Amino acid sequence: MLAASAGLLPLMEQEKGCDVRRVPTALIDCSGVAGGRKPGVIPDTLSVSSAAQTLSKVEGETLQLTCEVSRQTSQHTHLAVGWYLRPADDPAGTAPRDLVTLSRDFVLRPGGPYRQRLSSGDLRLDKTGANTYRLTIYRLQPADQGAFYCEASEWIQDPDRSWYAISRKQSDKTSVRVQPTDRDFSIQVTTDRRAYTAGEPLELRCTIEAQKVPERFFSVSWVFSSSPVAVVGPDAVPTLGSGYVEREAAGQLTVRKESANVHLLKLQRLLPEDAGKYICRVTEREKTLTGDFIDRSKRSRNVQITVTPLKSNITVSLSSNSSFDEGDPIILTCSVQNVWGGLSVSWQWTPPSTTSTAASQGAEGEEPSPAQEPVELASVERDGTVHLGPTYLERGSYGEVRATRERADTYTLSLYNAYPTDAGQYRCTVTEWMRTGPEPNSTWEHLGEQAATKAITVKSVESSFFVSASSRTPSVTFGDSFDLQCIVKPRHNPSVPATVTWRFQPAESHSSPRDLVTFTRTGTLRWGEQPPGLGTRTTVDRSDTNTNFRLSVTRAGRREAGTYHCAATLFRRNYDGTWTEVANRTSNLLGISVLQPVSAGYPGAFPDAPLPLLSAP
Repeated sequence: MLAASAGLLPLMEQEKGCDVRRVPTALIDCSGVAGGRKPGVIPDTLSVSSAAQTLSKVEGETLQLTCEVSRQTSQHTHLAVGWYLRPADDPAGTAPRDLVTLSRDFVLRPGGPYRQRLSSGDLRLDKTGANTYRLTIYRLQPADQGAFYCEASEWIQDPDRSWYAISRKQSDKTSVRVQPTDRDFSIQVTTDRRAYTAGEPLELRCTIEAQKVPERFFSVSWVFSSSPVAVVGPDAVPTLGSGYVEREAAGQLTVRKESANVHLLKLQRLLPEDAGKYICRVTEREKTLTGDFIDRSKRSRNVQITVTPLKSNITVSLSSNSSFDEGDPIILTCSVQNVWGGLSVSWQWTPPSTTSTAASQGAEGEEPSPAQEPVELASVERDGTVHLGPTYLERGSYGEVRATRERADTYTLSLYNAYPTDAGQYRCTVTEWMRTGPEPNSTWEHLGEQAATKAITVKSVESSFFVSASSRTPSVTFGDSFDLQCIVKPRHNPSVPATVTWRFQPAESHSSPRDLVTFTRTGTLRWGEQPPGLGTRTTVDRSDTNTNFRLSVTRAGRREAGTYHCAATLFRRNYDGTWTEVANRTSNLLGISVLQPVSAGYPGAFPDAPLPLLSAP
């Protein structure tokens, strides 16, 4: 669209002693009289043309007309071009309507009734070429019917800066007939069905049946039980009602303009309180010639929707090994299928029956204990928050009890460093919830719960704890060597280690056996009270699995003759880092005889020479 020029073109040079004189068909130019020339005449060269035609349009369509305006004068003149309408039903002698004019100073000036249409873009005047001016009217109205023509005027400026119209001409007229459209409209709401189950999606479509819907201004309102859900204006931007903003933000509500005449309301997951009457209200806004608006509204029939409350269909399974050794980690996995809503999980533990307890701990002769109530072990809330039961708070503070939500449908319970007392029945109870009510005052409704159980046994190390001693050479000759083996079972467990001690009672001695060497539970070596002496060498070692503890004696003498055995003490590491003695076991006795050598010249054959028991390795 043409805008006003940045400034007036340079004015005609002013001449002294003469004014520009007007005559009926031309303009007398007396510039140059002072130089002895006669006054000149400015000829009328203005030309205005527009093809005369008859057009038939339909309300809402677009009208475009062009006008050619030219002049051949050598003087500095300005043009003003305007378009006018003479309505067909106006009485004779009535002045035409001024649509829009491009003034001589390049400013667009709309006629009074058309000011709003120009500012909204429905009315345009464009200069598309050196001499071509195009009128465009969008969204024709019945009042636009009549004869259109363009008028141009040529202007010149006097030396006193006054403007005078040299010439004014009109083009041929174009007759335009505007056929009114049917402004009525109807609306209809459709849905796949009327009965739903909570959690299912609901789609409602409001269809506007009317002519030229894309060219008209419709607003659509969705109403549920007299409460507004959303309003979609002509710009297709929805405005949500209170209580539905949070659902839309959570992706549970969609309001969309699918096409020019179809609007969608979709509830992703129906709640029981979504049952009720839904209607679609459509309002059309029409613009008048003065730019005012008139609203017309219609509403659809009620669409009754029923929502059956949802029942939980979840299934729960609990997986884990059935038997564990003391000190092993117990891992239980609770899996949930057919999940719809939010989940919370609780873990319980029930002590085993007296018979199974005695079997797992190797206890004998214990009196039966009465059945006990389940103990709350841990719980996981809907938001993933974990709470340990009172009985397990202290143990959990040392990191030995953990309840986690691995995924939305998978939960785990971990008991590290299992104790025999951890044996029993474990239960995973899953509760399904559904959020009901509008935000932010919504509440969680209990849908149902399911549970699964798993019986766990923990084999105590004490039940399989035993010690045995062996030797391949019960009789040795002076100066020879012999090995003693101490076998401790079960295999070493860092949570339940053992301390092993070799003990010796000399032959024909009635005193208590003496400690030779001790393998502590921490892996260190501690020698007995009697220090190693000269002449005899004793070494000790153990296997990588800490199940075989060997005592080796070289250059045996009379003092190595006697009875050997090994003793083991089993310790259990508590969750707080302390240790508890669990059991003691003593091996069988090994008798070692040291015989005199056959040859009297054997270096070690000194019957009266003392032979120390141990020497440094």
